[in-house]
Amino acid sequence: MAQNRFMALANGIRPSIKELTVAEIRQKIHDGDQFLMIDIREPAEWLKGHVAPAIHISRGTLEQNIERWADPSTPMVLYCGGGYRSVLAADSLQRMGYQHVYCMVGGYQEWLRHPHDGGFRKLVAAAGKTVRAQSIEQISPRLARVVLIDVREVGEWRKGTIPKAINMPRGVLENLIEGKVPDEKADIVLFCGAGSRSTLAAESLAKMGYSGVTVMAGGFQAWKKQGLPVETPTR
Repeated sequence: MAQNRFMALANGIRPSIKELTVAEIRQKIHDGDQFLMIDIREPAEWLKGHVAPAIHISRGTLEQNIERWADPSTPMVLYCGGGYRSVLAADSLQRMGYQHVYCMVGGYQEWLRHPHDGGFRKLVAAAGKTVRAQSIEQISPRLARVVLIDVREVGEWRKGTIPKAINMPRGVLENLIEGKVPDEKADIVLFCGAGSRSTLAAESLAKMGYSGVTVMAGGFQAWKKQGLPVETPTR
C-alpha cells in the first residue's frame, strides 16, 4: 500500500516534469551537448554501477548540495533506479528555481536494458525522409529573410548561437511557435547541435501545418566548423 501511494505521488507530479528517453540522452551525449547528469540513488546503489558521465548526489542531500554543482540555468538530467524518485527530486529542484531539469524515463534500469539503443537514430532517420534539409551554403542566400530558430536548450543557446536566431527549445516549440510565427507558410529554418533534434522538430511543425520548414544540415556544429559568426545572447 505504501509503495502504491509513493508511485501515485510520483505519477501525479510527472506531468509537470520534463523527461528524456535513454535514446534521446545517448544522442545528446553523442552530439556533445553540455548538461549535468546526476544519479540521485543511494551510495550503495551508485557503487554497484552507474551511467559513466554522471555525478552522484543522493536524493536526501540534493537540495543541500546542488548549488555546488549547478546554477538555475544549468541543464541537468536526473535518474534513479526506476524513474520515480527522480521525478520527486526534479519537482523539488524546479521549486528551488532550477529551470532546465529533466528526468531519464525508466531510470538506471532502463539504461541497462538499452546498452546500445539505436531507437533515437531510427526515429531521426524516419523523420529525415519527410522533412527538407539544406546545407549552410544553400540556406545562406536567404538567411537574412528567414525565421531562424535555435531549438537547443536555453543553456546551450546562451553559450553561443547564430546571429539573429530565436531560441525555442524543442521541448516547448509547439507551444510557442504560433505566437511567434503565426504564418504557416513562413520560411523557417531550424537548427540544433548537429541536426537530429531539429529534424524531429521540423517533422512536428509540419504536422501542425507549417509548410516552409527547413533543417540546417549539421546544425550549429557545422556553422562553427566553417568559422561563421557566433553571437552570445545578452539575456
